[in-house]
Amino acid sequence: MWYFKINRIVIVITILALLVGCNKKERICTFYHWEQTLDLNTDETQLLQDFNANELYVRIFDIDFKDKSKAPAFLSSLHVKNQLPENISVIPCIFITNRSFKNIDFAAVDSLAHRTAAHINYIENTQDIAFGDEIQIDCDWTPSTRVHYFAYLKQLKKYLPQFGTISATIRLHQFKYPEKTGIPPVDKGSLMVYNMGDFEDSEASNAIYSNDILKQYLKVKAPYPLHLDVAMPTFSWALVFRFGKAVKIIHHPDIENLNSAKEHFTKLSQNKYKINKNGYWKGLYLYEGDVLRVDRIDAKEIEEGLKLIRNNEYLNPDKVIYYHLFNNIKQLYTDEDFESFNAVIN
Repeated sequence: MWYFKINRIVIVITILALLVGCNKKERICTFYHWEQTLDLNTDETQLLQDFNANELYVRIFDIDFKDKSKAPAFLSSLHVKNQLPENISVIPCIFITNRSFKNIDFAAVDSLAHRTAAHINYIENTQDIAFGDEIQIDCDWTPSTRVHYFAYLKQLKKYLPQFGTISATIRLHQFKYPEKTGIPPVDKGSLMVYNMGDFEDSEASNAIYSNDILKQYLKVKAPYPLHLDVAMPTFSWALVFRFGKAVKIIHHPDIENLNSAKEHFTKLSQNKYKINKNGYWKGLYLYEGDVLRVDRIDAKEIEEGLKLIRNNEYLNPDKVIYYHLFNNIKQLYTDEDFESFNAVIN
């Protein structure tokens, strides 16, 4: 008799495990596109196809406060050079500087939201690009700008009825201390798991990413009040330090060129280079004695970070969005790297 009871228990457990497995939803993996011109090359398009991605988060313009006009202005509007594949839905993203919400009143906030909606429609019509159901706003708000930024989001939703979902980027400090920073009035958020270090610190090893820092931010005691997807870094930069102070940033530096052009650069350590003589590099004028620190993230570090996110009881993202898709992305990460990322999070 006991034998049959055990068999029944085993069968029930097996059925439950199968049901759980069948109900498990595979997480979507896709990218941000942050360049001003939308013109994907073969590698970029292939990455989207490999991920079975049916959407792409595309920055369509920036908003920044201009001292001359004493008002926020629209900058860096998207130019579509080549259309995306038909199966890819565009999720428009707008980057807004925090200072855009300083020293303005609620009438100006409402006006900005109204003008933003009009500019979104203008981009969609003039660039012959169709937007999907979601729009995302990217702003690193602070306690002093929170009220105006949140009011802007509420008004924006009113002026953009065509979007069923408004999402916002959430920085790690906003995730860990929601009672201090407030919760934006949106439908969901994207947790930005990068830009963790001190940009100004010349002695820091990497200002983009650190799993040790991530572990500290993930030590929360309650879930964030909004559903959160996660955004992971797949980019690099070179910070230019002059007399120990950060003065410039070079996006996607050519590391092979740094290592081979020994008449221009002296390698000081694994990711630091000294400029040997005055001259231009990557369109920027550098001076003898300047130091470049190349910040990039090893694929294994990203895998470890995805494991931390997967195992965190308060995070259950539907999407992992990699920041960002650019024409030389495969100089940093191989197809096998992205396959491993996908396997880890799922």
